[in-house]
Amino acid sequence: MASGTSELKQELQATSMPTSYSLYQVSLPPKYNVGDSWKTWSLLFKVYLEEHDPLSDKGKKVALLSSLSLKAVEELQAICEPDDPLDEHVKFNDLLNGLSRRFMELTNDTLERNKYFQLKMGSSSLEEFASSLKKAAATCKFPSAYYDMALTDGFILGVPDYIRSVLIRDKPANLATALESAENVQLSRLSIDARPQSSADIEPVNQVQKSNSSAGDHPCFRCGRTNHQPNDCWFRNERCNSCNKHGHISKVCQTKQQSDQPQKKGKKDSSSDYQNNQVVANLVNIKVSTLTIHADLVDMHRIGVKLQMNGVPAELEYDTGAAVTVINKNLWSKLGKPPLSSSRDSCRGYNQKIPLMGKAMVDVTCDGKQAKLKMLVSHSGDNVMGHLWIHALQLFCECQLKTCMKPLKVSTVSCSTSASGTSTIDDLLSEFPQVFQSGLGHRTKAKAHLSLKQDSRPKFMKARTLPYAVYDAVDKELNRLVEQGVLQPINYSN
Repeated sequence: MASGTSELKQELQATSMPTSYSLYQVSLPPKYNVGDSWKTWSLLFKVYLEEHDPLSDKGKKVALLSSLSLKAVEELQAICEPDDPLDEHVKFNDLLNGLSRRFMELTNDTLERNKYFQLKMGSSSLEEFASSLKKAAATCKFPSAYYDMALTDGFILGVPDYIRSVLIRDKPANLATALESAENVQLSRLSIDARPQSSADIEPVNQVQKSNSSAGDHPCFRCGRTNHQPNDCWFRNERCNSCNKHGHISKVCQTKQQSDQPQKKGKKDSSSDYQNNQVVANLVNIKVSTLTIHADLVDMHRIGVKLQMNGVPAELEYDTGAAVTVINKNLWSKLGKPPLSSSRDSCRGYNQKIPLMGKAMVDVTCDGKQAKLKMLVSHSGDNVMGHLWIHALQLFCECQLKTCMKPLKVSTVSCSTSASGTSTIDDLLSEFPQVFQSGLGHRTKAKAHLSLKQDSRPKFMKARTLPYAVYDAVDKELNRLVEQGVLQPINYSN
């Protein structure tokens, strides 16, 4: 036994001495500790064996045991039980394969590929991101024919939006081409950001300048700068890091600014919920009286539509500004809790997001019309009918909504009669004819003066878009103001 050990020492000493034709001097790798990467360590150990070849099988086993930590040697002994690792019939390759099966990381190809395609560039550079993709792809076991395509697709999916849009358009053939294009886009953006801002020119009337420096003093709502128009902004396709919406950056995010502002709590003015209406009866030989009505106007302008949903009577608020129909949990329960499915729709109120429970299909009957329509269900809030249901049920005319207007709730009514009791409506009309004449009144005691900025020029603006439901009311009001001389129509600008 002693002679065998001395021969083994001589063999190791002989192989550890560099030969004349050896270009490298490779030493044993660091001891392997349980938890380290077995794939990387075994590669270093194989390099050592290759450099010190030839070694006997026993010499390889001794080198292996001397390179393992105490915990790893215990695992090796458990693999060889009831034999000893240094026994003659125990081969080195069997030991190495047993350790590989024990310490090689077990991975699920599908899960690894799912993690791979979810990788994002983040704050790393393009080169670092490409290297991390190659490292992650090693555990995905992509087919060799698809490997280059997988690297390219993962790179395109993980870069920022402004780079991704260019890469999707260019369709790079491999990762190297995609990396080169991405670096060019990133360099171009940095060059544009470093460009000094220029002052804006004054726009003549009815002239449109398509220039990146024609925004005037109005900052761009996408990035906050004043050297371009929002439609030409470089961040028009960028995603905000604060609200995850596209079209602006975090610096000018309105949602972030609203959340940062402290909520002001104050006592609500109860007088805002009431309106004083003074009504004078236009009747002959009636004493002049002042009628004061205090009415709660909170829900005065809401229009409700009565219909049946799955055979159950219900009432929804008529809202032409809503894109979809949303009901609350209480109404959903009254409908028998129809089965819900997950919805990708995202709904927002005036300043907050509406959490949704899901969506469902219901049979709707309204004014003799029937349809199977989709609705969204929220935890709370109002029951709103959106324009998809309005078009499907053809609820456009005012006559179709005659039964939907909620009545005005009057809280108090007071009446005060004039002290003399002898004046009549005719007396007032004859005494103050100018006050009660038809048409627009004019102030006679003073003149109004408008102060304009020097060198200011009028600007021709196109008409604003309006909801369909208010077209008739706006046209009627504009015609009334034109007839009274308040507004003057023009067909073109000069």
